[in-house]
Amino acid sequence: MSEIAARDLRNRTAEILRRVEAGEEIDVLRDNRPVARIIPMRSGRRWIPAEEVISQLERIGPYPGDLRSELREVMPDTTDDLRW
Repeated sequence: MSEIAARDLRNRTAEILRRVEAGEEIDVLRDNRPVARIIPMRSGRRWIPAEEVISQLERIGPYPGDLRSELREVMPDTTDDLRW
């Protein structure tokens, strides 16, 4: 794994991103201390087509319990009182 100073990341962003895209992992240092790690994104499917989701849900069938009550039990607080 490589290391790079935050200043070098700012000055050589394109080069660093090319290296990461090629599979390299790079730690970013501030005052010689690691503060972040840049890693390649995992490849593979990032979304599932709606048809596939629907097909899987139909295969599984309805939820056997009372989901609303169970959710209320594990998450009794709401955000209804927050101002947006």
